Amino acid sequence: MIFRENITTRIIIYSVILALAVLVVSIIFTGCSDTPENTTPGYITESLTKRGIDFSYEYPDDYEKNESVYEEESDERDYVVLQYYASTDNDTTRKIISIQLWNPTADWQDATTKLDYYRDNLDFTGENVVIHERSSLQVAGVDAEKMVFSMVVEDLTDIPNRLTGWIAAFDYKEQIWFIVVTTNMEATDEVEADFEHIIESFKFPD
Repeated sequence: MIFRENITTRIIIYSVILALAVLVVSIIFTGCSDTPENTTPGYITESLTKRGIDFSYEYPDDYEKNESVYEEESDERDYVVLQYYASTDNDTTRKIISIQLWNPTADWQDATTKLDYYRDNLDFTGENVVIHERSSLQVAGVDAEKMVFSMVVEDLTDIPNRLTGWIAAFDYKEQIWFIVVTTNMEATDEVEADFEHIIESFKFPD
C-alpha cells in the first residue's frame, strides 16, 4: 500500500512538473512571436522609425504596401510617404492609405496651414470639390484636425470617379503628420471605418 502511495505521489509530482514546463515553454514562445499580441484580428500592425520618431498603427489586412513609394527616408526630401492600397480583381485601385511626414516649409509652417494648402489645391486635382467636415480630434493623445472631402476626378475607368477622402493632420516633434485615406467606392462606410481604426490604433511609445 505504501509502495502504491509513493508511485501515485511521484506521478502527481511529475505531472505538475510537466505542466509547469509546458507553461514556461508556451510563455517563452509566445513572447518570441513576431506577431504582436495586441494586434486586432483582420489588421496588420506596422511599427516604424522615421525621422528618428518611433510610431505604430494597425491597417486592414486587405491592403498591400505600395513598395514603389514605401522608401527609406532621405535628407534630400521634405517628406516621407508610407502608402497602402486595395484593389479589385482587375487590379483597379479602390482605396488608399497614406501616412505622411512633412518638414515645415514657407508654404506650410504647421499642420493647420498644410491642411489649408491641401484644401485650397484640391481644385487642381479634380472638380466639384466639397468639404464635408472640418473638425478637431486626437491622434495618440496629440491634438489634430480632421477634414473630410469629396470631388470628381477624371474618369479613366468604368468605376465611379467621385473620390472621397479623410485626413487627420497634426504636429509632432517638428514634423507635420498627415494620415490620409481615400476611395472611389460608392459605399464609403467601409473606408471611413479603415480611417477611424488607424486613428484609434496610432501610437507613439511612452
